[in-house]
Amino acid sequence: MTVTPHESHREIGSNGEVYVEKTIGCYREVNMQTYPLNPYLSYLIVRQMSNKVKHNSVPSFHDSYLGFLCILGCFETKNVGRTTMMVRNTVVSTCDALDPVFHDAQHDALWTWLQLELDSPIHPHYFVVVNEACVPVTEACFQRIQLDALKQQFQHVECFAESNFMYIRYKVGLLFKRLPGTDVWVTPKDMLFWAQKLLQLNTMEALIDRFGYDFITSFHVDLNPFFMHNAFPKNTLAFNALKNAVLATDARYAHYFMDSLSAYARQLTPYHQIVQEPVQDGISPYFALRVPHVVVSYMSFLGCTQEDGIVCRQDVNAFDCCRFYTIRIKMKADGLVLFHPVQGDADETSLVGTVVHFGENPLQLESFSIHVRTVPVKDQVIQLHFNKPPFRVIQHYLSAQTLSICLEQDHFASTGDKLCSFHGQKGVLRLMKTLPLLDERIQPDLLVNPYSLFRMTPGQILEGVTRGEGRDAQMVRNTDGQVVPDAKAFFAKTFYFPIAYWSSEHFYAPSECTMDKILHQAVKGRSRGGGMRLGNMELFNGLRGNGLAACFEEKFFEHGDRIPNETNPTISLPKSVELVKEDARFFKCHLEYQANPSVKMRK
Repeated sequence: MTVTPHESHREIGSNGEVYVEKTIGCYREVNMQTYPLNPYLSYLIVRQMSNKVKHNSVPSFHDSYLGFLCILGCFETKNVGRTTMMVRNTVVSTCDALDPVFHDAQHDALWTWLQLELDSPIHPHYFVVVNEACVPVTEACFQRIQLDALKQQFQHVECFAESNFMYIRYKVGLLFKRLPGTDVWVTPKDMLFWAQKLLQLNTMEALIDRFGYDFITSFHVDLNPFFMHNAFPKNTLAFNALKNAVLATDARYAHYFMDSLSAYARQLTPYHQIVQEPVQDGISPYFALRVPHVVVSYMSFLGCTQEDGIVCRQDVNAFDCCRFYTIRIKMKADGLVLFHPVQGDADETSLVGTVVHFGENPLQLESFSIHVRTVPVKDQVIQLHFNKPPFRVIQHYLSAQTLSICLEQDHFASTGDKLCSFHGQKGVLRLMKTLPLLDERIQPDLLVNPYSLFRMTPGQILEGVTRGEGRDAQMVRNTDGQVVPDAKAFFAKTFYFPIAYWSSEHFYAPSECTMDKILHQAVKGRSRGGGMRLGNMELFNGLRGNGLAACFEEKFFEHGDRIPNETNPTISLPKSVELVKEDARFFKCHLEYQANPSVKMRK
């Protein structure tokens, strides 16, 4: 579902369609970053660098820069050349001096150390894969390369051997941690190879028995310590949920970033609690991540009859949010251009404003959103309409060739919305005025069907017991106030957040069906001859299950743009202490990360 606009403009539509920056390949698609990290990682936090600071001078790397965090999975993605991953107890690869393919860097240290002897390309038998380059080598060369010495010479290089292939990867953003009992740094990909070679641990289960789950899960930021790595389907769902997570932050950030598409909690409620305590350094507490912490009870109740059903009390306002949307329009004009936005609160009209041109030639406008249409009034006067009212015009920015308009839409939690826990327990919401009363005083905020336990990680129950004071209610009253005989219900406080994936914004895959004249998309509903809806489960179970993720991994990790390495041997976070308008969802929270240079030459 990707549409590529002209030049380098980008925008994300409300239906989930993606306007990518440039036509450089599929590595800018959605969610491909998660593939090589499964099934060992459940959460990953990155800082995405803007190309607006890409070529500027790079300051010295400092651990505190890692405080700028961005939840991985905004629809727009950056290439790996500008991405640095933040992880717990893990070293992050930040140097890009080695790339024999893109930079013809045969004089660099790694290439010089390898001294590959090329074999005949007709019938080669041995191969050395350096990043994305598969090099046929002679048998003598293959046997000469000692991976132990390679790890000693370049500490943070991923390398392992399989049959007649030897894989050596060095890229920005690789995750390394020390293998216990050795001086070798490993990644999730070569961890088992070195555990077999050095510790005689031949399976992942043996590795877990020796060092525990924490060794494997500590490759990632442990936002939720009860999310176990071995729940592979839940990892996928959790990534999917975080991609669209509605997080609490100040609306001023949205205005500053001029986000293409984001949903934010308009204001903090008593339900919003800090997920991970920040360091009390005077700054970090203002940017801590907050998520609604609500009382969840597991019981079947009226509308809560399906395994993914969630009943929410109507007066719970923790899941209300606002949608922030930026529309961009390219202009062709030879004179002064003025934009007159619509003033006042949101209403049901679709008019955004009027563009007036004071020039000789007719004004030409080209929108980069399928939801914006232009209505000419005169040759020099054009009205702009946005097809998703009601909305408010917050601000606009007018340059010589581009008009950017920021719109804001309130969204109040309603039946059909989706909520998700940190364990990927995603469910469809139904609002009800009253819910059962527990132990004469506990009014649950959410009711989750107990059948969901079959599709849930045990971590959610552990989270409720350990962190949410979970226990069984000994008395249950129904909505009429009557005691239900012999009824028990488990309830606990649990982190649940809304997902900006509302039923009104589902994307319908066009086929031979009735098309909407305005949106040029398939209308919804088979009874109307409409299209088939493409939802999150179809995306993951269908598209990812058919191998597209392998293409994403190769394109994203192996064909990313490069960052110039002119003066500083360590590529760090360029000007990361500044807020850059192209990035989004930032949280500055010093969580005591550790960063080291990725390649160290030993004397």
